[in-house]
Amino acid sequence: SEPTSGGYARVAMPRNSATWVYDSSEKCIKNGIDIDFPISAGSSWGLLQDIFIAKGSIINTADVWFRASLTPPIYVDVDTQVRIAAGTFIISRENS
Repeated sequence: SEPTSGGYARVAMPRNSATWVYDSSEKCIKNGIDIDFPISAGSSWGLLQDIFIAKGSIINTADVWFRASLTPPIYVDVDTQVRIAAGTFIISRENS
């Protein structure tokens, strides 16, 4: 489940070629820009174990399209900003 306190919010990532970049050599899609979450405020978000792409902005709705485990997980304490650097969130699909 998603954090429910500390100022957590989903981050909007528009569906365009600047935000999401197709890498033809690796046959994958990568984030073309940094993904910056709000700074945790007032309380920690706890241990983040997954990252996902969802259709909407409403927290805890069943609209997840892609999900991946964070290795290692990230503990988000108070006054911490989580940033997923450009080019590090990689989406690929293996065909058998």
